[in-house]
Amino acid sequence: MDSREGFHSIWSGFYKKALRERQNQLRLVYTHLFPSTPTALALSHTSSSSSKNLPSTPEPINDTFPLNGLDEHIADNMVENCVGTLGLPVGIGLNFTINGVPTVVPMCIEEPSVIAAASGAAKTISTYGGGFTATTTDRNVTYAQIQLFNIDDDRLPSAIEQINARKADIIDLGNQFCQNMYTRGGGVVDVSVRSVERRTAPKRAREVRQEKSYNSWLVVHLHVDVCDAMGANCASSVAEGVAPFLCSLTGGTVGLRIVSNLNVERMAKASFCVPVEKLGYKGVPGEQVAFRVVEANDWARSDPYRATTHNKGIMNGIDAVALATGQDWRAVAAAGHAWNAVRSDSYRPFTDYWVQEDDNGKRYLCGELELPMPVATKGGVLRTNPVYSYTLGLLNKPDSKGLAKVMVAVGLAQNFAALRALSTEGIQRGHMSLHARNIAIAAGAPPHAIAECCTFMVETGRFTRNAVKEYLTAHEVHQEIRLNGSFDNLASMKNMAEQASTDEMPPSLFYFEQSEPTDSSGTPLAEERVTMNVAFQSLGGKPVHIELVPNVPPTKAVRQLFGEKGHAWLSELFGVLESLKLTTIKPERANVIQATKLKLLSVLLNILVRRLMEAHPVETARFIKRISRGRTASMDGQDQPSNKNMNPAIRYNTGIFRHRVLLDVDLKHMSHSASDHLLMGFPLVLAIWQVFEFRVQQWVGEPVLARALIDEQYQVVLALTDKPLLHPSPTFPAVARIHAKRFQSSVFSLCDAISFPEAIINRNLVRTMQRIGERLEHEHAVAHDVSERRLSRDIRDACERGWSDDGGLGHGPANLFLLWLKIVGGWSVDTLRKRCDPANDTTNVHAVFQSEIRDFLRDVDSKQDLQQFLEAADQWQVLDRTRLEAALSMFRKFYGVAAL
Repeated sequence: MDSREGFHSIWSGFYKKALRERQNQLRLVYTHLFPSTPTALALSHTSSSSSKNLPSTPEPINDTFPLNGLDEHIADNMVENCVGTLGLPVGIGLNFTINGVPTVVPMCIEEPSVIAAASGAAKTISTYGGGFTATTTDRNVTYAQIQLFNIDDDRLPSAIEQINARKADIIDLGNQFCQNMYTRGGGVVDVSVRSVERRTAPKRAREVRQEKSYNSWLVVHLHVDVCDAMGANCASSVAEGVAPFLCSLTGGTVGLRIVSNLNVERMAKASFCVPVEKLGYKGVPGEQVAFRVVEANDWARSDPYRATTHNKGIMNGIDAVALATGQDWRAVAAAGHAWNAVRSDSYRPFTDYWVQEDDNGKRYLCGELELPMPVATKGGVLRTNPVYSYTLGLLNKPDSKGLAKVMVAVGLAQNFAALRALSTEGIQRGHMSLHARNIAIAAGAPPHAIAECCTFMVETGRFTRNAVKEYLTAHEVHQEIRLNGSFDNLASMKNMAEQASTDEMPPSLFYFEQSEPTDSSGTPLAEERVTMNVAFQSLGGKPVHIELVPNVPPTKAVRQLFGEKGHAWLSELFGVLESLKLTTIKPERANVIQATKLKLLSVLLNILVRRLMEAHPVETARFIKRISRGRTASMDGQDQPSNKNMNPAIRYNTGIFRHRVLLDVDLKHMSHSASDHLLMGFPLVLAIWQVFEFRVQQWVGEPVLARALIDEQYQVVLALTDKPLLHPSPTFPAVARIHAKRFQSSVFSLCDAISFPEAIINRNLVRTMQRIGERLEHEHAVAHDVSERRLSRDIRDACERGWSDDGGLGHGPANLFLLWLKIVGGWSVDTLRKRCDPANDTTNVHAVFQSEIRDFLRDVDSKQDLQQFLEAADQWQVLDRTRLEAALSMFRKFYGVAAL
């Protein structure tokens, strides 16, 4: 949360998202950097001319996220003897506020915990200290060094005097060798000269040396302002060009002519102050944390062995940003370490920490980091590798000074995080929890099982490959990599995005947070709360923040999108889902929370589509039809490709996000009064549906289960928008199946299968789970629709407004009992109204319609009793029968219709 109570950042829980989900959020936040369909949708709504160019059919596109490494052909032209490229992960550091500006920082590093630690420290500093204050020197000055020798010691003062006297001529000459830099406002701006005493190593046996008539060199520094370039080549060229003139001026001999990487006129400084009372960490009071951090820094100041590791941690953060943004990280590191030699007589920490007290006696922990920062945002490799245009774009295209400020702030955050951890619980616990992912990968865990392997290692305290293998063996997780590809993301709409302003509207936010789980006595349980943070691009004039959190009244947007099913209703839902959960006779895996989150996404999608259909059936049905036009998924297809190395979108023939889906959306028929609901609802439906597919892709290991889940969710959405009575010759069983599908229990059953041992997951088990889900959907639909409260409301609504003539959600109540009266009983709405005549007592609807309800229940009752169904569905005896029987009878009890 930021400083505004009740408001969650769009980056909250970013680390919990699936990879493709994070990439899509970057598209939404940086629409000018990653042109995508949300921008196109906004344009198509605001520009009438753009809608005329909408394609009539969706076209498959290649929409690979651009932060994906270096093309081999480019690499071959960058270095000699190129044989390939080496990939490293790119993450983003969050929670940074630098000089009052919230900043997202790209970081490229293979070491776990660095990005997490820097982000955590930045959150503390930004939340309680207002963020980092960062400054740089006025100009980016690099030194071009020229070594002159063969000048006798007694001639050195005269030579120095001659150089100082001709300084203006030297500057003018130097600028002739850097005309482009000079034109941009840079170039040679000063000249300095030093006498450097010649030092030699102790003479070795049999070593031969030349006799010298001098004991010192004359070293001339040409101060070159390189603007926003790195400037190494420019400085070396200037040194080579000016050297002959200096030689003639002094009578010396030219030695080396080269740039210096120690740039003491290219400095950057970052600092922070945080009240000590806000520094409490891992049970250690804030004041203790503050003084322990100071003492840890003092140890590094006193001991070069400790200072080396201390400074290496700082460079973890700085070098990660340097790598991500195309900097010469070797030069940055060399300058930093050499800076110690310039300012101190011994190797010391780069940072300083102290506790200070204000006039009111309030204490603050203050930290400061100052280093030479030779970085660039123009020229060199930045023009060669296109990835850097994106990583620098994440920083909003800073100049070199702005980038330097970011890098020292990250270095300071990284160091504070390390000292805070070392001073409290130690660094290994947090580091090993994150390093566990590398151990799991090395042990052969497939991608979808890595998270649960890490959970097992953390819970047991065993961070070894053997622990991973034991877990995989115990839960029979297959050792092959599955589902490595990804469903194509939303399309890149370059042509339309180029017309858009780079000052894009920030994305909107949907945030859900579960109430704290408790037991029957109200005691909090040590369970992970379910949270959901979804970024989406709404189409109104400004971003909206839709939050379903404990103890916060629903806003107008929440009421419009979710109606009565707000946070309280969703919180109660977790108990219902737990009662419906299906398990096997074997222990469940450690990924249950992932299954719960998928169920929540499915429920949210169901509520949104239902509400949209009830309020705007024509527009919503058209919307769903348009975005799913190209989808042909079917689990029943026998000709599905079997190559596991194919893109899953092609391999499974599933997923709705393979096309320019948002560009296909036709919004021109929306009424003005409907715009608020639709402009929030449509993009949120797309976003949640997309997140569902992304997470299935990343979390579900078995292809047949992943395909079934995505296809089942698609069938639920189709059922919500369907009008079954308009089908050719509709029969009641067919209408009932469509209506029951709206209750989505098959999705829940398949989600439960995620936690089953993978060895038992195959096509037959998936079919079993679908059969059970269909039975649950049937039970749910019947019990829900004949419950006294629901039936009374729907009958009253039908009598007042008429009942549904198409069986859809948008034209009168869609109640299975009422549909039965219409189709099987041949009732008209007038017949219904007569039965509900005021003369009849309709307060007890079950009594008024007693005979019809009895006939209806007899008609819809399964011909197969519960025991027969269990034997047929679970013929392999792998499911927990007790839980299954309880789930199948739960709805009758829940809705109070068991007696019927």
